[in-house]
Amino acid sequence: MKFKLDENLGSRGKALLEAEGHDVMTIAEQQMSGAQDERPPKTRPRAPAPRLLLASTAPIV
Repeated sequence: MKFKLDENLGSRGKALLEAEGHDVMTIAEQQMSGAQDERPPKTRPRAPAPRLLLASTAPIV
């Protein structure tokens, strides 16, 4: 499974997931640290869901 880790999870979280065979990319690796979070649209178009999980400990607003 593919994971995108938020900057607050750190390298240990990445290492743990990679050790289990997952494909992991971090926000820092994509030079997106400190970027504003976008609000999701209230209605989403029907499309196949991507196989990507965003992991974060940030509060949902």
